[in-house]
Amino acid sequence: MKRSGPTATATRAEGAPPLYYRVKSVLEERIQLGTLPPRSQLPSEPELCREFGVSRGTVREALRDLVEAGLVERHHGKGSFVSAQPPVSSQPLKYTGLLEDLYDQVARVDVKTVEVSVAPGPPAVLRSLSLEAGTLLTVVRRDRYLDGEPFAYTINFLPTSIGERIDPSVLRKFPLLRLLEERLQIDIASAEQSMRATLADGEIAARLAVGIASPIMCAERVYHAPGRKPLYVAHSFYRADRYQFTIDLKRYRKEGGWRWDYKKTRA
Repeated sequence: MKRSGPTATATRAEGAPPLYYRVKSVLEERIQLGTLPPRSQLPSEPELCREFGVSRGTVREALRDLVEAGLVERHHGKGSFVSAQPPVSSQPLKYTGLLEDLYDQVARVDVKTVEVSVAPGPPAVLRSLSLEAGTLLTVVRRDRYLDGEPFAYTINFLPTSIGERIDPSVLRKFPLLRLLEERLQIDIASAEQSMRATLADGEIAARLAVGIASPIMCAERVYHAPGRKPLYVAHSFYRADRYQFTIDLKRYRKEGGWRWDYKKTRA
């Protein structure tokens, strides 16, 4: 029998996040941003079905999760309402371009698991470290939690000359940056970071407790000693619903004020 209506579009590609998870995530963001303020009524179930193109069962599952999270209250015969005092998400981690901001971030999270191994470095990582193809690296994998929930999954790639000097048990208590500087007396002068949005594969999804192919943020950093000598590479994967990257964009003030060259800027 052919189905019609919203449920006909409520199919998902293999490996994509569950439909209810997507509905829940959008509504949660609206609540956290204040688009749906405290005590306000959510759209009805039929309205949500039409908006997201999903079945009523999917909407109810999403609402059930929001109720369990303390964000929504359901009143029989009246509908669903944003809680009077919905839980506030963790404060976003803000960066100003200083390496000290990274130090502050790693000091605020808890490390749950540490895995250390030695393996050939990925080609791109070896190029960043100016090492030959096939060179063995010490690989450190850690699961980081913030406020008791998964926050980030980080993979560090270090030359074995550095990695063999690190006690894995200490990595549960202290950030790698601190160990390198305080215990190994390695001076870290700078870090070059690039950010990109990506989708979680099976391993990362399990580590971050999200659905496969859920949107996540990936930060790739190359740490340098004085003189721009590359020290090690870090790949950090963050839950998109728990991580915010903020940049202050400032204008460069010129004498005589601003002049726009419309001939050059016109599309």
